[in-house]
Amino acid sequence: MSLESGHAHSRRRVRVVTLLFFAVTVASNACLAQPVDVLVNGTPVTLKTAPAVVHDQLYMPLRELFSLLGAHVTWIPQAQTIVAYRGEDIVALRVGSEAAEVNGVELTLSSSTSVIRGSVFVPLRAIASLLGASVAYVDRAVDITIAPIDGPSRAPSAYAATIDRYSRDSYAGKYVWGKS
Repeated sequence: MSLESGHAHSRRRVRVVTLLFFAVTVASNACLAQPVDVLVNGTPVTLKTAPAVVHDQLYMPLRELFSLLGAHVTWIPQAQTIVAYRGEDIVALRVGSEAAEVNGVELTLSSSTSVIRGSVFVPLRAIASLLGASVAYVDRAVDITIAPIDGPSRAPSAYAATIDRYSRDSYAGKYVWGKS
């Protein structure tokens, strides 16, 4: 094999890899752009930020999902952590982690929270179930059924303590979860 044919072979390989990369990028963007109708208890809702499909899972913008579920959210930027409550349930999620803390107990989610288009997105089914909601898919629509809140509508007493712990631990350089 001559030097020229080696270069031609390398260029061809680069073209194939580039074309493959382009095809994967276009396909993944097409998945993210597919419109999904969202229903809450059977009623259509309009989201400010469109849901995203990542690895065959539907992700929704965290703040909008928690709002639809009737949850209150606190963002702790230094810890990259979200602490939320709905009724008596307190949930803490760290961006990029597959671990969640629910009422003081660590659980592993099916997939991690992610930053997509500058917003924190969470796997819909996993997060909805943590806050007492169920998810069903009907055609191109996702119907989120929210159970009534049991307990008072004010923040549980452990909510402020959870926020304080995550804020304090992040300043001290501690990692709350070992998984990421």
